[in-house]
Amino acid sequence: MSRASLVHEFRPSLRLRSGEQLAAFALTEPHAGSDAANVQTLAERTDDGSAYVLNGEKRYITNAAIAQVLTVMARTDRGVTAFLVTPDMPGFSVTEARMSKLGIRGTATGRLAFHNMRVPAENVLGSPGEGLKLALTVLDFGRTTFGACCTGAAKTCLRLAVAHATTREQFGRTLSDFELIKKKIAGMAADTYAMEAMTTVTASLIDRGLEDYMIETAMLKVYTTEALWTIVNDTFQIHGGAAYFTDLPLERMLRDARINQIGEGANEVLTSFIALAGMRGPGVQLRDLWHALHHPLADLGTVWRFGVERVSAAVRAPDVPVRDPRLSPYAQRVGKLIRRLNIEVSRVLIHHRESVLDRQYVQQCIAGAAVELFVCACVLSRVDAELAATGNPKGGDMRVVELCLRRSLRRVRRWLAKLHDNDDLLVTAAADAALGE
Repeated sequence: MSRASLVHEFRPSLRLRSGEQLAAFALTEPHAGSDAANVQTLAERTDDGSAYVLNGEKRYITNAAIAQVLTVMARTDRGVTAFLVTPDMPGFSVTEARMSKLGIRGTATGRLAFHNMRVPAENVLGSPGEGLKLALTVLDFGRTTFGACCTGAAKTCLRLAVAHATTREQFGRTLSDFELIKKKIAGMAADTYAMEAMTTVTASLIDRGLEDYMIETAMLKVYTTEALWTIVNDTFQIHGGAAYFTDLPLERMLRDARINQIGEGANEVLTSFIALAGMRGPGVQLRDLWHALHHPLADLGTVWRFGVERVSAAVRAPDVPVRDPRLSPYAQRVGKLIRRLNIEVSRVLIHHRESVLDRQYVQQCIAGAAVELFVCACVLSRVDAELAATGNPKGGDMRVVELCLRRSLRRVRRWLAKLHDNDDLLVTAAADAALGE
């Protein structure tokens, strides 16, 4: 395919936008899922440099058998590279057009194989070796859409739960009169408000052209997918036995929601990423300090700056600005907990040093606290703007907002407390016993 024909084929992405054509993103393989860098599909350049020859297989690919354009990740001598591929290329084969799935059955998920498939060199998307960067960018956008989709599903669940709880009678009272049902509905309302706030703020980071928003999209994806799973489950419980039958949408929603914690990066992987990426800055500071302490005459300024910054972080909580005075107490609490997290991160890095890369129990606590602080920041931002504009939270109630903030602040404290009071050693020992080790 010439460069001119490539432009002719792929530039009219208007056809993709309009739905005339479908696209697929072929990354996942038997040995490359969350470990995106472990792509095994091989692309070898021809002797004349005019093309690449691809060999390998892909699985769990949405639109695999029905897409007109596919982005295929393959390994070259320069690293993982992205290729634009069409199904009419010799050597392209669909090995399973529609894999049977638990949920999201409206999507066609399949398997692909490439046998000596020749792809013109001009079909490289970006530059050779930049495929992993491109893949991670695509995943960032995907994680943001997870936030939007999960928020929409959560709103539907809340509507269904309220409708049923206010009409279904048991023991002479509607379900909505019982405290344990009220607790579930209040939690749904609070989480739904938070999910929408997080989605809006994270999407705005992308719209404003920020270069790096990987941590924010990861936090959004982890929080909203976990929250939706709880919301769907609680809605199911409120409906009782009726939810188990297929005349209601809840059994399908339960099946569909489960993939969210796995897709676009398993939540466990993203939890470690949030912690390690977030600790990178303080870690670099500590590395520089270590070097400075061993070369005190040459790096006295580094020691001084680090000392001033650490003391400032330990003594003074950062300012979290809000306009509405009703939000000031919550903003102050968020600032104090940010300071506590800062101190705990420094302690963790000093104590564990490089081994923190393998301390996933610790990573979970740091990430958990960071996610909940992000929730608070997004909620404060959203409600502060809404109060300034209309005097009331849009689509919510101040009581719901306050519950949302109080729950997240409490979770931050719990995550930070678990760094000191936990059963980590016993958990590992019990797991080893169960594994027969």
